[in-house]
Amino acid sequence: MKFGEDNFELLLPKYLTSEHKTRLKDFLLQFTIQRDIEKPSGELDYSNFVTKQLCDYFKQSDLVFQIRYPHLNEENFEFEKYYTTAIILSNTCDISNENAHTLNKKQCILAPIIELDTYVETLKKMKSFSNDRLSSFLSELKLQRITNIFYISDNGGQEYIALLDKIFWFPTEELNSYLEDIKDNKLFSLTHFGYYLFLLKLTFHFSRFPESLDRAV
Repeated sequence: MKFGEDNFELLLPKYLTSEHKTRLKDFLLQFTIQRDIEKPSGELDYSNFVTKQLCDYFKQSDLVFQIRYPHLNEENFEFEKYYTTAIILSNTCDISNENAHTLNKKQCILAPIIELDTYVETLKKMKSFSNDRLSSFLSELKLQRITNIFYISDNGGQEYIALLDKIFWFPTEELNSYLEDIKDNKLFSLTHFGYYLFLLKLTFHFSRFPESLDRAV
């Protein structure tokens, strides 16, 4: 199935509203070869996909505080223990506290989260590109067109990015020890639209289908 076809909606759960389905379809359209011919229905909108209504367990795409992370020191190229806010990539059922695996225990896969302002300051210090180029890059980032970065806004002015090319694993058992104080340990969750936008972005980053590469050559 090609992105943008009408049967794309058949992949989505029935509880999503028509508005949510249209927004997701418009998001995918920008990555197709028809993007300059077939225009999305209105301006693409990537805001308003965060909810502060927290449940008492961890879900795929939740943002969690203080996850231990193997940070690479780029000066001496040694890994250091570091703590980061991170977004959960693993399936919800795989990390559930109720899903006890005695064999092939599944660990939690995450991607680090940083505030967009911090990321921008780092880019500015590099001084390897002009302000116009930086402005253009940030515009593309907020339109979700940078494949290795997932842009997140908390609807209140704070902006974050998930670095999808810096994923790491964390013990599921240790993650579930955070459940006792989950309201303090979870930054926020994504809404239905935000969650499916995240899945589509994650899929596009890791698997370009089709990848336009003849592997028989």
